[in-house]
Amino acid sequence: MKKITALSAWSTGLTLALTMSFLVCAVEDNDFSSMQMKGVHPVTVKVDIDAAAKRLSRAVKFPTISNQYRNDFDAKVFEDYHQFLKDTRRWKKLYVGHGVII
Repeated sequence: MKKITALSAWSTGLTLALTMSFLVCAVEDNDFSSMQMKGVHPVTVKVDIDAAAKRLSRAVKFPTISNQYRNDFDAKVFEDYHQFLKDTRRWKKLYVGHGVII
């Protein structure tokens, strides 16, 4: 009976020590400083809400459904949807820093 009690106390102590070590490391390594880019000013983009809503309402009507069976796949619908996206593209590329956002 003493072996079980000693083993239980030892495992409890080890668990407690490991937990405390983990918590100390987590607190020390956590840097909650801002990750925001510095020197970049906000960009204002004008959006025609009505036109965007109309494009969205057209976009969701494409029945782009795929499944695991290739013979039951309508590739034409996806091609039409891609063409719709190309035809209705209304944005310009925004350059921020050294990368392109859109």
